[in-house]
Amino acid sequence: MRLFSTETSSFILHKKVLSGERSLREQGLPISANVRSVFSEDLSPTFYLKKSLHLYQQGLRKDEVKLLFLSIKCLKKSATSLPQDFSTLYFWGTVLWKIGEKTGDISYFSAAYEKYLDAKTHIVEESPSVLADFYTQLGTLETLLAEKSGEAIDIRFAIKSFRSSLRYQKNPAPSFWIAFGKAYYQMGLFVNDNRHYLQAIGHFTKALEYEGKNPAAWILSASAYKELYINTSSEKYFKQASLHYQHACQYDDLNEEIWLEWAAILHESGKINEDPKKLRLSIEKCIRAHSLEPNSPRVIGQWIESLSLLGSLSSRHDLIIEAENKAIKATSSFPESPEVWYAYAVCLGAQATYYEDPAFYDFAIEKIQQGLWIDSSIAELWCLLAFFHHRLGSHFSDQKLLRLAEKFYQKTASLKPACPQVIFQRARNLLELAELLENAQYARQAYETLEHLIHFQKDSLLDHPEWLFAYASSLYTLGEISSNETFLMRSVEVFWQVLLIEPEFPQIHRKLAITFSQLADFSTNTVLYQKAFHYFEISVQKDPENQETWLEWGLSLIQHAHLTYDTKKEFSIYLDAEKKIRKAGELGSEHAFYHLACLYSLMGKFTDAMHLLEMAKERDVLPPLTELIEDDWLEALRATPKFSQFVRYLEQKEKL
Repeated sequence: MRLFSTETSSFILHKKVLSGERSLREQGLPISANVRSVFSEDLSPTFYLKKSLHLYQQGLRKDEVKLLFLSIKCLKKSATSLPQDFSTLYFWGTVLWKIGEKTGDISYFSAAYEKYLDAKTHIVEESPSVLADFYTQLGTLETLLAEKSGEAIDIRFAIKSFRSSLRYQKNPAPSFWIAFGKAYYQMGLFVNDNRHYLQAIGHFTKALEYEGKNPAAWILSASAYKELYINTSSEKYFKQASLHYQHACQYDDLNEEIWLEWAAILHESGKINEDPKKLRLSIEKCIRAHSLEPNSPRVIGQWIESLSLLGSLSSRHDLIIEAENKAIKATSSFPESPEVWYAYAVCLGAQATYYEDPAFYDFAIEKIQQGLWIDSSIAELWCLLAFFHHRLGSHFSDQKLLRLAEKFYQKTASLKPACPQVIFQRARNLLELAELLENAQYARQAYETLEHLIHFQKDSLLDHPEWLFAYASSLYTLGEISSNETFLMRSVEVFWQVLLIEPEFPQIHRKLAITFSQLADFSTNTVLYQKAFHYFEISVQKDPENQETWLEWGLSLIQHAHLTYDTKKEFSIYLDAEKKIRKAGELGSEHAFYHLACLYSLMGKFTDAMHLLEMAKERDVLPPLTELIEDDWLEALRATPKFSQFVRYLEQKEKL
């Protein structure tokens, strides 16, 4: 699509100079006089206007920018003695605009804009069609200037100009609706307001109603839907974006940019939903784009990302290796492309997942830093840097790494504040910090961040029960740390919402069991323990190999036994707890040694308890010495000489 049409402004000026042709002939000067003669004689202002129009038309036809400069020179000659009017200024601005396009010098766009604004002040009696065209051109130029300046105020002027144009036309052409829609789309990019994207889509749709095979309208509409998807993670917007990209490719299948954008949104949805099918489709689009533009680092980068993630999700190491080979070659060919370094980091992250080796995250971070050195304004690089620090911090239970991740997520949010996936990832990192440090402040930050996400993305919750699950988990953690039953009860309600949306959501029954168990501990309500045991039962039926569930079930049974005043029943519950904790140990839980030692202390099996404490020490899973001395479940064992000897040994070891 052409940026703008100059037919109307040229036509206005042409009408104006026709009246002066007779006087030109009377002077004996031909209309097509040699260009050099234009500046060698003192000719009339009307002649210079006519010559300016002629030079402009010749410059466009021959694609010679020097003729456009001569056209401007003629306009300046006429301006010395001829009063400036709307048509002359309008045309003057148009020529300057075209020079800016031809030379790439944005100063000419600004100069053109000044002439357009000057022309606006000289509007007297113009036809509606002329005014409609003028305001459309003015809005288009203001949109272009806004893209260059990055200032939202410029795009507000553009929208105002398009609205003015609309007042002077009954049936706007598709090109008008496309230009108007682009202004709203640009405003959406500036202020992260989804309403502007929806407004843009409405205008693009009107263009398509007149001209259904217009690829520009399809690609712009697809791009607006893509931004809506990024800002909401709503799958309905993904479906619309994908459909519009499909139509765009149908009418312009040689445009590698369309294939690339289609591949990118397929990748994004495939990543969020862990959908291998979408990732395969993304790779197909990348291959098509690469066939059209083999030397595009953006295309190669997207191809690497999709291959890496598909390999990680499907445990296909050959795909990850293929991606790595492409990444090595790409970073050598395009060392100044941040997209390529980002893709290389994604590939190394896939290696970390496949090999279960966190060392790959360190290598990936090096690649991200290389990309940031090239361009530190790319939000995706900061987000990936935060994500890998989170993974490392989670693996090593390292608060410093998790705090670094929080810092990088804050940076990401400053660059991309409306992206729900960034908000969600940041909240999970805060939640992990809260759990690791038992810190109520971090727990509250996580809770408030997720509450904000859920409040503003209500329409997307059915697509993303993981947001609700994390929100419920933050309520649970905040309630547990602050001993607040209200938060725990709210977490139960939200966990139930997750269960309604996705009955097979991973770990949902386990989390409900733990929450009811915690509520029972606070309230000493044995009915709540029964609810907890019910959900533990369902959880182990669905995932019988989960060692954590068996361990937590056993600990919950011990707590329940303390509320039983029947000695015989209490001992029976202890035996049941022993089975659950032993099962956790059989499945690989090293923490089972310590907790079973505590249970044997309660049961009076001191020899067995000490033996298990020794085993826990060998595996380095004992709690800090202060907690060991204060643990209520070890009270009976602490009275034995062997425990005292064990504690002295630990104290001496700490001093070394």
